Amino acid sequence: MWLLVCFIALAVGELLVYPLSMALVARIAPPHTSTIAMSLFLVSLAGGQWLAGEVAAQWATWPHARLFVTLAGHALSALGALVLAHRSIERAIRARCA
Repeated sequence: MWLLVCFIALAVGELLVYPLSMALVARIAPPHTSTIAMSLFLVSLAGGQWLAGEVAAQWATWPHARLFVTLAGHALSALGALVLAHRSIERAIRARCA
């Protein structure tokens, strides 16, 4: 039962976040590159899903501690990328909203 609740929570979360993410990409991308920006956004989602599948496939072969350390490392890498891109994203949002 708990697994079903987790799947439902993840699905609802994705349904709520996905349109907001697409709207943000469409808002901050310059008009002449909005199609490319949206494509890159969707490719990054596909790459993330692929990477998640590859890591999850190791559940039976890796020790669980190694698996969770790998997941934490990927999460910290994504956080680092967002921290590095924060200023340019914020600048783009301000420029498009002004």
